[in-house]
Order: sequence, then C-alpha cells, then structure tokens
Amino acid sequence: MDTAVEGRYSMLTEAQYKELLRYRGGGVEYNGELTEPLSFLLRKKYAILYHPATSDGKISNASICVITEIGKDALAEYERADDVMRKEKASKDADKSGDRKFQTKQTILNAVVCAVVSVLFGLVVGHFSEIVSFFTELFQKLPSP
Repeated sequence: MDTAVEGRYSMLTEAQYKELLRYRGGGVEYNGELTEPLSFLLRKKYAILYHPATSDGKISNASICVITEIGKDALAEYERADDVMRKEKASKDADKSGDRKFQTKQTILNAVVCAVVSVLFGLVVGHFSEIVSFFTELFQKLPSP
C-alpha cells in the first residue's frame, strides 16, 4: 500500500519514506540502480549522491547516497502525520467498539424483555378462563350501591 502523507514538503509515499529511511543512519553505497523512489528523493534534494575522497585525496569511484537536512525534515513530517493518522484511526476504532458494545447490550435487553412479555402473555392465554372466572367472582361479591 503506497499511502502518501502531505505536508510542507512534497508528498512522500510509503515506498519513498522507506527508501529515505535507509539513509537516516548514514551514507549507503549506491548500487547503480535508480528506482522510482530514489529518483524522487534525488530530484527533491531529500538525498544526494556523491563520490567520497579516499585517504590519499583521490575521488573514489563508489557513489554514496546520504540524506540531506531537507530529507530529515521530510522524514520527521511524514512520521508526525503518520502518527496523527494512527491516533485518529485508533480513536475511530474505539468509538466503533463502544457502539458495538452498546448495540450488544441493547440487543440482549430486547431479547430479555421479549422473553418476559412472551411468558406473561402465554400465561394469560393459557389461564384465560380461570382469570375471567376470578374477576367474575370478585365483582359478584362486591356490594351493590
């Protein structure tokens, strides 16, 4: 997944971020393969290629790729933005979890209420004639006004 984080510096995709991250610890010998992420980093001056001097003062044939200050800033901005996005996602996930818990509790409560009402209704239907007899006798025993 090549997500991009936008900010003050040009957007970095995840692949560009990973490539730039390789140079954070120091120079890395360039193998001659110019990948798209590295090409972007060089174009934006987030990283540079150079030929170091040897101990006798001659320029080496080896190329070293190093991160620039602009590149360090771009890394830091990407990481800040990524951290913000992770926190927002965690917050949304927590909200969803809370909603699911509420829905589960509500479903259980509905099931219990329905079960109680069904049992009561079943008792009324099953003993309807006895209930009618009870109230009939009760009203017959009341004195007339």
